[in-house]
Amino acid sequence: MKMMFVGACALSFCLAVPVQLWAQMQMRVNAVQWMELQIQKLEQAATAPSADVVINTSETAYKMGAEAADRVFAIVVDDPRPEVKIALAQHASLLGGAVGEKYLTRLAEDDHPGVQEAVVLRAVALGDGEGERVLRVLVQPHQDASIRKLVAKHAGHVGEGGVRILTMLAGQEEAAIRREVAVNAHLLGPDSAQALLLSLAEDSDVSVKQMALFAAFQLGGTVSERVFTRMAHDPDPHIRRDVVTRVCQLGGRTATLVLHTLIRDPEPEVRKEVALHVSKLGEEEAERAFQILVNDAAPEVRKAVVVSPYQLNKKSDAVISTLIMDPAPEVRKSLALYASQVGGAEGEKILSILMLDRKPEVRREVAFRAAQLGGEGRKRILHLLAQDQDFAVKSLAREQLNAIVEVESSG
Repeated sequence: MKMMFVGACALSFCLAVPVQLWAQMQMRVNAVQWMELQIQKLEQAATAPSADVVINTSETAYKMGAEAADRVFAIVVDDPRPEVKIALAQHASLLGGAVGEKYLTRLAEDDHPGVQEAVVLRAVALGDGEGERVLRVLVQPHQDASIRKLVAKHAGHVGEGGVRILTMLAGQEEAAIRREVAVNAHLLGPDSAQALLLSLAEDSDVSVKQMALFAAFQLGGTVSERVFTRMAHDPDPHIRRDVVTRVCQLGGRTATLVLHTLIRDPEPEVRKEVALHVSKLGEEEAERAFQILVNDAAPEVRKAVVVSPYQLNKKSDAVISTLIMDPAPEVRKSLALYASQVGGAEGEKILSILMLDRKPEVRREVAFRAAQLGGEGRKRILHLLAQDQDFAVKSLAREQLNAIVEVESSG
C-alpha cells in the first residue's frame, strides 16, 4: 500500500509540471500578443492628424522599449511637422542605444533649423560614440553654418568624440566656424585643447588666431605657454602685439619667456606694446625691460616707456637719466608728463632739468606740467620759465603763475 501511495504521488507531480510549464508559456504568448496589439495601436495613433496625439504616442513608444520605439518612430520620423520631429529627437535621445542613434541620424538630415538644433542638443546627451556619429552628419560642409557653429559650441561635452568633431570643424572653410572652435576648445581639457589651439594659431584668418590666443589665455598653464610662444613668432605684427597684451595679463614664467623674444621684435609697434604693458609683471621685471627699451631705436617705443598708464610706479635713476637725454623731443615732453604725475621732490627734480631743454616745445610742456606739481617748487620753476627767451614759453609760464596766485588769493 505504501509503495502504491508513493507511486501515485510521483505520477501526480509529473503531470503537474507540464501543466505549470504550459501555463507559463501561455502567459508569455499572451504577453507577446498583448504587446503586439499595443504596438499596433500606437502605430495607428502615430498617423493621427493631431500633433499632440502623435507626440504622446512617440513618448509612450520609447517608454515601452526599443522594439515598440523602432516601429513607431519609423512612422513619426516622416511626420512633416517640426514640433513632432523636435519631440521625437527628445524621445530618441532618452531611449538611446542603436534605435535612438538611428532616428537622431535621420532627423539630422532634416532641413528645418529647429529640428537640427534639437538634434545637436540631444546628440550631445547620447555621449561619446553614438553622439559623435550623429554630430558627424551635422558638421558636413553642406549643412548650414549656424548649425555647424552650434555643434562646435557643444561638441566638447561628447568626450573623445568631441575632439574629433572639433578637429573636423577646425579645418572647414568659414572663419566663423573656426572661431567658434577656438572659443570652445577649453571644454576638451588641457591636452586636447592645446593641440587644437596650436593648429588654430597658424590659421590664415587673423580673427581666428586672435580667438585662439584668447582661449589659450583663459586656459593658462602649459597650454598658454606653448601657444603664446608659437604666436610670438607670427608673421602678423598685430598678432604679436596681442600676444604682448595677453601674456602681460597672464604674468609668471610664460610672460618672462615670451617677452624675452618680443622685446627685440623687428616691429616698433610690438616693442611699444611691451613698454606699455610690462609693468603689470612687477617692478623688477619692468626695470629689466626698461633698461633695454630706453635705448630703443624708435622714439615711439622710448616714449611708451614714459607714458604708459600702467607705469606710474617710479622708475630708476638710470632709466630717467637716459630719458632726459633722449634725442627725440616728444620723449622728453612725455617725461614732463610723468614728472607731474609722480610729483613731489622727484617730479620737481625732473622738471628742473627739463626746463633747461634746448627745444622750446619741451620747455612749454614743462611750463604746462609744472602747475600740476603743487607746493612751492612749481612757483620756482614757473618764475624761471617766465624769463625764457621763447615768447610762447614765458607767456604760458606767466599765465600759469597768475592762475596760481589768483587761486591762492581766493583761498
